[in-house]
Amino acid sequence: MAETEREFDNGNTELTMVAGVAIEKDYVYIAQYLDKYREYFDEVYYSRLSGVNLSGRYKQPWMAHDQPWQVVSLCVWRSYPQARRIYVALSSEGEIELMGPGGNPHIEEHIEGAGLNKPWSKHLGYVNEIRAIGSALYVCGGANQVYRRTANGRWQLISGDILIDPLERQKLQSPMSGIRHFHSIAGLAEDDIYATGLEGEVYHYNGTNWKKVPTGTKNHLHKLCVLDAETVFVAGAYGTLLRGNERVGFQSVWPLEDAASFTGIAAFGGKLFLASERGLYTYDLTTGLAAPYQTDLTPDFLDPHQLDVADGVLWSFGFKDLAYFDGSTWTRVDHPDNPPIR
Repeated sequence: MAETEREFDNGNTELTMVAGVAIEKDYVYIAQYLDKYREYFDEVYYSRLSGVNLSGRYKQPWMAHDQPWQVVSLCVWRSYPQARRIYVALSSEGEIELMGPGGNPHIEEHIEGAGLNKPWSKHLGYVNEIRAIGSALYVCGGANQVYRRTANGRWQLISGDILIDPLERQKLQSPMSGIRHFHSIAGLAEDDIYATGLEGEVYHYNGTNWKKVPTGTKNHLHKLCVLDAETVFVAGAYGTLLRGNERVGFQSVWPLEDAASFTGIAAFGGKLFLASERGLYTYDLTTGLAAPYQTDLTPDFLDPHQLDVADGVLWSFGFKDLAYFDGSTWTRVDHPDNPPIR
């Protein structure tokens, strides 16, 4: 549809939450899209970024600013040299916003080569996730892109040996053959990093080289949770939960026949919490038992898709719902631009 033919409901000011990160136990950062653009989310470049501080220190707990980007991932960078922490937003095209407490500093930059439609793009595909690992920032995305932000503020491609060149992809017999796509990246140190994505692929990076790790599945993998050097979990489609590491490989540990697709994972209170289109699930780290999980909210949490933990509190980010769990009680947080969930 041509731009002039589009009709937006300008009276619709509701927002859909697409990414979130926990900064402190009572402070989160959220990326949102306007619902009036819902049919054109893939075409309209606009995001609202909101800091939600429930500590009671502020009269208005929701503070927002907008970006003309499609923000897809957020993280907190606690190793930035000029500030105690930086809130980082990543767009699908490789745009980066770094913002300190109180808006100082405020830096905008981009990743050379990332994305599809920008002057700096090399048509490798969109990028999907940003994470602080060690003292640096890492980004992963389509065609096995992985970038690292160096000390001088430059973004460097570090996955050249496993990158799928778009021209080489065109030579393959099937248009879908050879497609690689990293959804998630995580690690406890810069010489012990995992990236995962389509068709059951997991790669490990030792700071110099990448190695493909066997997983025994072809299901798409969506999120990583690294507990320690020996214990790494990968969550994905059709009830996929893998456990292992780069030395021994990965094995399925999900005991249920439930085929929910997991899009979020976090360790909390001796369990893994998993977010899916069917609701929350738990996996006991000691017994290996799993079960659907119900909160004490009324109604129950509607649409979990991302999870994060900070200072002993678990946060669940839904597309419309937002809540946190302190280990004993769930508390729902109303979004000021959306109808309350009751």
